[in-house]
Amino acid sequence: MGGFRGRYLLLFLIPFLCQSSGRAQSSLAANLELGSVSWRLLSFKANSAFGKLKTDIQLTIAPAGEAAELLIAAPQHEALKASGSKTVSIRVHSSADPFLGSREELKTQSWFNPKDISALQRVRLRRGKQLWRKSYRFAKNGIYRVRRKPVDEHEQGMTPDQWTSVQEAFYPYTVKGSECPVILEPNGLLYLATALELEKQQFPLSICVFNKKQLHRVEISGGPAEALEVDYLQRTQETDNRIRKRIETIKLSFEPHPLTPPDIEPETFSFLGLKGDFDIFLDKTSGIPVRVSGGSSSFGEADILLDTVEIKPRSGSSAE
Repeated sequence: MGGFRGRYLLLFLIPFLCQSSGRAQSSLAANLELGSVSWRLLSFKANSAFGKLKTDIQLTIAPAGEAAELLIAAPQHEALKASGSKTVSIRVHSSADPFLGSREELKTQSWFNPKDISALQRVRLRRGKQLWRKSYRFAKNGIYRVRRKPVDEHEQGMTPDQWTSVQEAFYPYTVKGSECPVILEPNGLLYLATALELEKQQFPLSICVFNKKQLHRVEISGGPAEALEVDYLQRTQETDNRIRKRIETIKLSFEPHPLTPPDIEPETFSFLGLKGDFDIFLDKTSGIPVRVSGGSSSFGEADILLDTVEIKPRSGSSAE
């Protein structure tokens, strides 16, 4: 976290660096400058005139062998494997309670390699108006997906593995491998934002991300620090502290562009329930994300604010 202090001054120079480059760089996921991530649990909340949002995020690092047991096969395709001895897993539990309409709940777990954030698998479980589980297995030439749904009310009370409506699909990549040497999934972008060594990384970045059925090129730019009021609980192994003050933040802006052929309708990119472009605001001292802002189809423009953060033990490192 100590190296984060120098990022504030550097980001004032980023607009000038971008002018000299002329355009966003090609996908740089293989050459990212990554440091350690300080958090292992984040909880965000948002209240608006349309309802309430809550998102809990848990980060874990596990031996690659343990993760391999949870990765599904990709029949007739060469599924990606862990590139090192460790894998990163992010669990996201989001709930939306609109004042008009029913409660929606989405649980997602993602697995990826820590050094380049290349995705291995993503599993999404939705409950509400719709009930399904979708498992995405990343392969060299595309994404293999298995969707499970209950066929009747009786199956709704069963576990997803017992649901008998099963549909398989494969989404081949529509770009050359040289254009997207590494593929991320959406939750990996949060890890990326908090792991980047901003004082070393050149901006703008261009990262390939698979969303639901399509690849997107996500352009990431850095902005100057902004002062924000924060109010959240910070937990460590030793103490719990309420952080309530005005801090300087660094804004990372994410602009997705679908990589679809002209004859295919592009999908809308989604991240933590937000649609399209979004911003992540980082505490310039600690690197902790304190706000995520963007548009939501149900809640309009939303600012998702940090409510609780649990700090990792100092001996841990997310970039092993």
